[in-house]
Amino acid sequence: MTQLREESSDTTAAEAVSPIEETLEETLVDILDLSLQADQALWRLEYSGSEKIHRLLHDFVFQCRQWDRELSACILSPSSENLAKRAAAIPLELLPAGKLRDKDMVAFFGSRFARVGARVRHRMESADADEAVTRGLLTSIAVGLEKQSWMLHFEIDPRTRRSAPGSRTSVRQGPSAA
Repeated sequence: MTQLREESSDTTAAEAVSPIEETLEETLVDILDLSLQADQALWRLEYSGSEKIHRLLHDFVFQCRQWDRELSACILSPSSENLAKRAAAIPLELLPAGKLRDKDMVAFFGSRFARVGARVRHRMESADADEAVTRGLLTSIAVGLEKQSWMLHFEIDPRTRRSAPGSRTSVRQGPSAA
């Protein structure tokens, strides 16, 4: 008969985690949090002209799932206990109750993307230079969060749309004005 070996009680799983795995686990918790909140917001977003914002949130959830897979692949032995402890240590701002207007949702996720992006950049800067794969993954996530924030603000703020590169802001002139 096979017996399962129990780990000694004097060593916890958290003590066995390397600093790089700790960084990856903290980032994974942030990404999972954002993904779940964005997924929840999809169902609560009012649809008065918010189709593009709905699509952006849907794309963001998909992107988070890709980051989740990449982060999980880099973590040697992800521990549910470690992830639960990290999730409990990160203060989560809850979505407002009820239906979400597009402007409220953009403000909420804009600040969340900025905070998580700043945490990811901080972790990236503290990662060893030898950890090129980890630094690259964290850079990709930080840049992706900034991109998502910009895209949401672009859809909601007409001033941004007018000043975006390549936008047509000039008045069309007739042939006699040439």
